[in-house]
Amino acid sequence: MNLNQETHPSNQDGMALLLVLAVLAATTILAAHMMLVSETVAKDAKVAAITSELRLQAESAADMGLWMHLTDRRLFSDRTLGVDLSDRDATSDFEPWMMDRREHLLYDDTCQVFIGDALKSISVTNIDSVKSGIDIDDTDSLDAASEFIDIYNDYVDSNDLTNLYGKEAEDYANDGYPTLPRNDAMQFRAEIYWLDNWQNVITGEITIIPPKGITISTGSSSAAGGSSGRTSSGGSSSSNNKIPFFTASEQDFINQITDLSDADLQAILDARDAWTFDAIPLEESLDADLLYNVKSKFSFNESNYAEITATATDPSGEIRVVRTITREVNMSSSSIFADRAKETFSIWEIRNE
Repeated sequence: MNLNQETHPSNQDGMALLLVLAVLAATTILAAHMMLVSETVAKDAKVAAITSELRLQAESAADMGLWMHLTDRRLFSDRTLGVDLSDRDATSDFEPWMMDRREHLLYDDTCQVFIGDALKSISVTNIDSVKSGIDIDDTDSLDAASEFIDIYNDYVDSNDLTNLYGKEAEDYANDGYPTLPRNDAMQFRAEIYWLDNWQNVITGEITIIPPKGITISTGSSSAAGGSSGRTSSGGSSSSNNKIPFFTASEQDFINQITDLSDADLQAILDARDAWTFDAIPLEESLDADLLYNVKSKFSFNESNYAEITATATDPSGEIRVVRTITREVNMSSSSIFADRAKETFSIWEIRNE
């Protein structure tokens, strides 16, 4: 017998052991992987369940904010913001629900609600507003605004004629956007960000485009549910086309108030925070001259269009859902309703984060 062809039992045992160890290792890795996948799926399911619950809470809180604001408007006709409320507090214990971005806590403080004015500093249906506040000596900014207006006008007009700095279908196609321009009125305010050089011109927030057939009144709400002033399609601010003070951006203050120093800007922001967090009237926290300048440039009266933001957070603080709803709040207007029976309030826009 050829000894080289003999099979030794010890070799067979070693090979079997290696095979068993390999199978055991593979099984262990597979089991660990399955445990990891199971844990991940369980965590994802938990997060999804919590997020779904928070979404419902935020929706409920936003609707509660609407009803509280409507009640506030019914009870108190004076809709001036940032003023002393001591007389009101003396006659009622109803918490003020006004468009001043103050925090309101609901549902054991798990939800925060903020009500602001839906009218902003820029209107896509009054694009000339981008020139508002530009110094006449700032030729670069004026030229940039003029170029942007040409681009905008070509985007919304129905003809193929190109303005001096504008763009038409061929230009957009060359840039890789064959479906532009719209050649009609914008349907969504975010379309403005499709236009060239918007970053150099759009320095504030943009007013929502109202539903078809509805015009925005730019007059202030001086009485509960009341409205005054002219109307425009997507007007840019509340009283006399002034930007609402409590929703104005830092750039809005710089644009609207001539020769505004850094110290003055900070004083304005601090005074607004003092009202928002501590209900300190602006007349107590702002210098008289600066307060006069601010009041001459910005609106302190509510419009009839509310932007209600509700934030719901889980107990750990790690999961948060934000829901923002824009809707009309003028009870005397039929356009506040979504149906002829006047049983359902209309919603202009919903944003979830």
